[in-house]
Amino acid sequence: MGAESVPSSGNTDEATIATWRDARRAKGEVEIETEAALGHDVSLGVGEEYNYPGRYGVGYSPSRRELYIAVSGPAVEPRVVQGVAKSACLTLRMMADIYKDLPYDEYVVVDNTRPTAPVIVWEDDFRTNTGCITQAIDRSAPDPGPPLIGQPTEQGLAAARIPSVDKREIRVATEAVRQLFVDWNANSRLVDDPRYISDENTSIGFAPHEGVMYLWATKPEWDRNTREEWAEAAAGVACRTVLAESRAGNEWGYAQYAVAVLDGAGGTEFLRWGTADGCAS
Repeated sequence: MGAESVPSSGNTDEATIATWRDARRAKGEVEIETEAALGHDVSLGVGEEYNYPGRYGVGYSPSRRELYIAVSGPAVEPRVVQGVAKSACLTLRMMADIYKDLPYDEYVVVDNTRPTAPVIVWEDDFRTNTGCITQAIDRSAPDPGPPLIGQPTEQGLAAARIPSVDKREIRVATEAVRQLFVDWNANSRLVDDPRYISDENTSIGFAPHEGVMYLWATKPEWDRNTREEWAEAAAGVACRTVLAESRAGNEWGYAQYAVAVLDGAGGTEFLRWGTADGCAS
């Protein structure tokens, strides 16, 4: 995240097939380089991960501050759409760092695998979606609303595992994990002790779309008693951390926390979660 503010498009209406058809081809160095980067990164990422031989056309709508990525080729599965969206978001954030005057905020993915019936399958703001989180969108489905307060999710943990570039988040995570090391390890330097935690197995990250700070340890060898004891210590540190930052103000977006132990093979056990006011007293 940069310190410079980016002007909003002021565009509140969703993209449509009509606005996609009105988009023009690239003009100028910034747009031409952006189109080349998108074509390379999306085809490489989606092609290698999903073996999808798609073609990607890019259109521009400066007045709407939107880029359109039209996917042509075999029929696309939802996971391919998500792969295209994530690759596009990451690439556009990179290009926005390179070209500070990139005059776009949103990107729209169009499924053009059936040219007679194209459909918009993704629309997002790559500037505000700092973690490039991708979740399937069904525009015909009712809005499920925000997640339940304090309820951790696998998607949130996945977002938290993406390294942050926000200076405040980095500082908070560093200070909190160091405090946890002190509380849990005390003065121990027995790195081979199964109870010992370090940067190699303990992390803190943030899920912006949930407003949750996640703290987790990858310790498959821990028994039930050790897990519960560690979770109690970790929850105390996490709760005090989000409380202190919430009280500090300055648009801190995380009033919730979640603590988990990972087994290293994809398994996750959420052990504690709550909100900052839970330790306010």
